[in-house]
Amino acid sequence: MTTLSSRRSRIDGDAGTQPARPRLRGLVIGLGLVVFGASFSYVPNTASRAVLLLVGSCAGYWAFVRWFERRRCRELLGGWTAMAQLSLGGALGTALAAVPLVEWWSAGLARVVTLNSFATFSLTLDALAFLGAVAAFEELLFRGVILRYLELSLGSWPALATSAVLFGLVHLADPYVGVLRIADCALAGLVLGAAYLITRRLWLPIGIHALYNVVTALLIGSEETIPLVKLAFSGNPYWTSQAGVYALLATGDGALALVLILIAWKRGSFVSRRAAWGRQIGPVS
Repeated sequence: MTTLSSRRSRIDGDAGTQPARPRLRGLVIGLGLVVFGASFSYVPNTASRAVLLLVGSCAGYWAFVRWFERRRCRELLGGWTAMAQLSLGGALGTALAAVPLVEWWSAGLARVVTLNSFATFSLTLDALAFLGAVAAFEELLFRGVILRYLELSLGSWPALATSAVLFGLVHLADPYVGVLRIADCALAGLVLGAAYLITRRLWLPIGIHALYNVVTALLIGSEETIPLVKLAFSGNPYWTSQAGVYALLATGDGALALVLILIAWKRGSFVSRRAAWGRQIGPVS
């Protein structure tokens, strides 16, 4: 029978030794394997890059969990629970992405002129699939590795805050960089981190993130996508600018982050670093 102590030793080390080193080694190995798996997707202008990114990053994460941590990959278990969490996440991500459109419409700042033709829209399907795969890759990286290992060292509250800040800062590489963009991404990091802590699975944050990316590209557009809807704007141009869009998105992210954090707190999902490993791996058989 596998004991908790034997599972734990790969990450925490034995009592009285230097436990930070195994945790740091695990963090580095985990990040390395996920990124290595994702690197196989760097094939320019091919429809297969979304599949390669998804399969490669999942394979890297699975190898890390099975070979380094020596446990079941509990956070990616399938079944009806996974489907339900993925579907709920998709609904929440869609609602978040629609916030700017709803606020524009309610304030009289925008109206739908027409829908783009299917022929035009179909050109963006590969890009949309890639946006969904990128979301899954980032969840494996930030919630599957970074948040989990920060929780082992710091406890849930500091780990959630730190991982959210890191998630915001990593988007400095995006084409549009500004305070509101970074703040919105950090708030989104709180949403996704809280979703993981509530379920201790990655399906809910993956669903939120993937549909958030895809629906935002559909409704607002991105560097690689043509919006599905063509809008006519009026009134204050700030709210339809890049900065205004991120300000509106941040309101939705902030509200959902508060709700999910309260749910996680009420469910006892925030734990100390000493209790984190047992909570992460679940009941020991």
